[in-house]
Amino acid sequence: MKIQIVVVASGIGYSVEAGLADGQKHFDHHGVHSVQPGPCNDDRISVVGDEVVEITHIDADTFVGLLRMAGRTLPEVDFNLMEKIDLNGSSVCADKFNPTLLYMVGVGQLARDLKFPRSSSDGPVDVTLIVEAMMAKTEKEIISIGQAATEESEAAYKNCKVAVSGKVGFWAIGPNDPLDPSRPYEDGVSVVVVYRVHYESISIYCDPRCEYTFGGKTVAGIEFAGHPKAAGSPRGVAITEKDGLSVFEAIQKSLLPRYEIAEENGKSGQVLTIRAEINLGLKKGYGGFLQEKQEVIDFLKEFYVSALSAGRSFVPVCIQQTEVVYAYPTDSGPFADAEPALTLFSDKNPLYVFESDEDWKKSVEDLTFRLAEKFQQFRVYVSYIPVEVKIFQKQ
Repeated sequence: MKIQIVVVASGIGYSVEAGLADGQKHFDHHGVHSVQPGPCNDDRISVVGDEVVEITHIDADTFVGLLRMAGRTLPEVDFNLMEKIDLNGSSVCADKFNPTLLYMVGVGQLARDLKFPRSSSDGPVDVTLIVEAMMAKTEKEIISIGQAATEESEAAYKNCKVAVSGKVGFWAIGPNDPLDPSRPYEDGVSVVVVYRVHYESISIYCDPRCEYTFGGKTVAGIEFAGHPKAAGSPRGVAITEKDGLSVFEAIQKSLLPRYEIAEENGKSGQVLTIRAEINLGLKKGYGGFLQEKQEVIDFLKEFYVSALSAGRSFVPVCIQQTEVVYAYPTDSGPFADAEPALTLFSDKNPLYVFESDEDWKKSVEDLTFRLAEKFQQFRVYVSYIPVEVKIFQKQ
């Protein structure tokens, strides 16, 4: 069996994970072939004689497919999990030291150690000897390589982090920092920007579960090409870490929710209007404050339900705890004290209130009188204050 790495499978001979799938000579499970099993998990693969087998890359799924074609002993790992990780990234496996995941990491690290080449537009590259060297390693040896690489990768994840904000993170790594770009997904980072100092390049990786894509898009003046969820800066163009930080900041800004002044019913959410404040004293003092506050809330809820049931409008309010500080003369001299109170306030909503200012004030005062009666107020203060209201709505 002769193994060649190519840009695109020719269709001649055999291929593994190279864009073709017929279940007989060609085996792939990506893109249009997603209904097919992964080569690692495909029992239809038979031993190949003196034939050419084309691949476009090397990873554990491809490697186990080649083991099947070579008639070699297969590793005793979970091929269903391997297939799932191959499709969705290592973040689907919470246990970073799972033997299957360690085997997959080990295959990748072994390929790098043996300087496995990339495909070339100049033509097929023979990688038979490198693959045979990989096959010479035992399952235990490959898992051991994977464990060492995972430990180093965790260190790179912690030590090479430049910035994380919300769902976006930025890492700057050197040639000896084996960062797994999907590792941040486990911590809620959906978009991972990686600057590689040794290549002077930037890559953007997106969690397969999120909606973000950057392949084919221009970010901070840099055009990113490749897979929609794994895109890189142009080859041959030197990129600086400062450029990488600009990409991170641009993505961070683009993912922020955009809010604009709301419009509804032909009305704008930005207007000069009035605020009503109702100052309500509490009879039970500090000791009964929480109880009485809840009684006010319960009263308002019942009042609003009654209004809706009768088809009447009502004035929704916000409630703030306040303190009333006062003093007055007594026979023994001036006396000062403080007691808890509630301030109920409401702005006349420019989107939903169609009453005139005077009619809205009448609604406020009707609510005030009901509160005053319910909570035994001798006097109750209502203030009307001119305010500018801006209602922002997510776009």
